[in-house]
Amino acid sequence: MHFKATEKMFFAQKLKCKFFKESDRGTSVFHALMSQKHRRNYIVFIQYCDGTLSNSMDEVGEEFVSFFKQLLGSSKELVPLNVDVVKCGQCLDGSSHALLLGPITNDDIKKALFSIGNDKALGPNGYSSLFFKKSWEMVGFLCSSKGYLRL
Repeated sequence: MHFKATEKMFFAQKLKCKFFKESDRGTSVFHALMSQKHRRNYIVFIQYCDGTLSNSMDEVGEEFVSFFKQLLGSSKELVPLNVDVVKCGQCLDGSSHALLLGPITNDDIKKALFSIGNDKALGPNGYSSLFFKKSWEMVGFLCSSKGYLRL
């Protein structure tokens, strides 16, 4: 029995080594594609309003900032809302409306959390969904006791 477990561990390690060796090949292809995409999306030069061209990285950046600063705070004419179009569209019934505006329970959050796959990307706080699933007793309790969840 002991030999069988050791043999199983050996082949598992061997399989991991093979996986890492083969997956490393893909990185060179990935980096080549990203480099190609970068070249395609790279802005070589920019034309100023007066018609002159510039290929300086600093000047291109400054012109972008200047252009968007001019847009910031400027108003644009709004098209009035067509009430007939709104009336023809689908509307929520009363129960759906009440459900969407109703309180969120600890069970709602738990159900949503546990529907997320364990191998998904980390959240903005650096924690994975698996972390929150494994520590749900503490996290769920803290949220409800601190008033983050209105039960």
